[in-house]
Parts: sequence; C-alpha cells; structure tokens
Amino acid sequence: MATITRRLGNFEETIGQGVSIRTVAINAAKNTTAVLLAAPGANKQIWVLSLDALCLAIGSLTFKDSGGGALSGLYTVAANQVIHWETTPNANIPWLVVGTNLGLSVTLSTNTDLDGVMTYAVVDVKD
Repeated sequence: MATITRRLGNFEETIGQGVSIRTVAINAAKNTTAVLLAAPGANKQIWVLSLDALCLAIGSLTFKDSGGGALSGLYTVAANQVIHWETTPNANIPWLVVGTNLGLSVTLSTNTDLDGVMTYAVVDVKD
C-alpha cells in the first residue's frame, strides 16, 4: 500500500510509489448528480483526504461512485452549513475510498448547492 508522508496545498505532487495528491474546487448545483472527479484510469482509486464545503440551502446530499454506489449515508444539511473533513493525521486512513476504476460524484436535493474544495489522492492499486 502506498504511503503519503506529508500534507500538500493547492498543487499536485507525486510522492511515494504510485500516489498523486491533488485538490479540486467543488461547485455543484442543486437537484443534480454532479461529477466531482472522473475515473482516474486503470488500476487506480480515489481517496478523499479532506473536504471543506458549504451547503447554501436546506436539503440533503450523498457521495457516490460513478457506478451509482453510495459512499456515504444521506447528509441532511441546514442553510449555510459547513461540511469539514479535516485531513487525517494518517493519510492512509481516508474519509472515502472510491472503488478501483471509478469516479466520484455527489447527489444533491432540490434546494442544496455545494461549494468548496476537496483534497484527494489518486492511488495506483495494481500489483
């Protein structure tokens, strides 16, 4: 398994063997399933390491993989509620692990917009 040894800012850097750390802006509109990250390629997984996001209205959201599988339960949110997933001290324990060869999306209810930034790793899982 790949080891991530340090926290990175708003840039991409490859560290360790087969690991790439990146950030992405989130600007997802209400009443949709928004693709946050496309599938990263063959034999790769997306690991979500941190999230700072604001829900602009009352509603709900669920994180899913590109195959439609739920990666989180249903979040019920209030207007202007912040979702904050702090970077874990051990990046080998991510908040979400997306299945191999799958992308990441979020499904939003009728009123909920989601804006923010997410830090993630693309991990090569072939052996």
